[in-house]
Amino acid sequence: MKTILAAAGVLSLASGAVAQKTPSVVGLKTQAEPYATASVVNHPKTIGWPEGRKPKAPQGFEVVKFAGGLDYPRQALLLPNGDVLVAEARTKPKLDAEPDVQRGQALSKTTGFSANRITLLRDANRDGIAEQRFVLIEGLNQPFGMQYGNGRLYVANTDGVVSVPFTPGQTRVTATPQPLVSLPAGGYNNHWTRNLLLSADARTLYVSVGSASNVGEHGMDEETRRAAILAVDLRTGRGAALCLGAS
Repeated sequence: MKTILAAAGVLSLASGAVAQKTPSVVGLKTQAEPYATASVVNHPKTIGWPEGRKPKAPQGFEVVKFAGGLDYPRQALLLPNGDVLVAEARTKPKLDAEPDVQRGQALSKTTGFSANRITLLRDANRDGIAEQRFVLIEGLNQPFGMQYGNGRLYVANTDGVVSVPFTPGQTRVTATPQPLVSLPAGGYNNHWTRNLLLSADARTLYVSVGSASNVGEHGMDEETRRAAILAVDLRTGRGAALCLGAS
């Protein structure tokens, strides 16, 4: 069974923050200086999956609508028993955003009320369509990345990673999520998403944390444990920056 889950995204192009002279290159047209022209921001219009229509797949393949009606699904996790977990969360609107940006975000439905939950989808008869749906965990803080291992479900909220005891087959988690590691939240252009990856030996949890700025304009102290991938030792809970460059 092939599953495709997608969410609307935003692509923005902005000019650089530091003006630099570009040396002349034969055959290359002269480029405008930074900020000499207006930045371009393009937002998609979210229309959903129209009734009776579906994406066209390559010959020999078929795209099936596994589940619909989700509140801005961000990331999915396939469990060993075939259940699928989906993190539902939205970007918080920026109160100081330019009017055209606010209109674009409203059109693409990328910002607003966040469901802050993880939904479990179950395709019991394996026909490619989830006929059962359960709210597994709610009351989270912009959840994104998820991993399962060591008898626990790890969830990356925007401000920290939490974990709960979990066994595939469960349809509801009643245990209170336990903090594993805190993360810096907020920052430039809503870099709030946190990805997770569990090592093959299930001893280390890797966490990506986006930058707090565009080009370090707030000072490098603001980038502590940001623009990085953190390696968290699950036996001690200690985390260290593994490498820089994530945004």
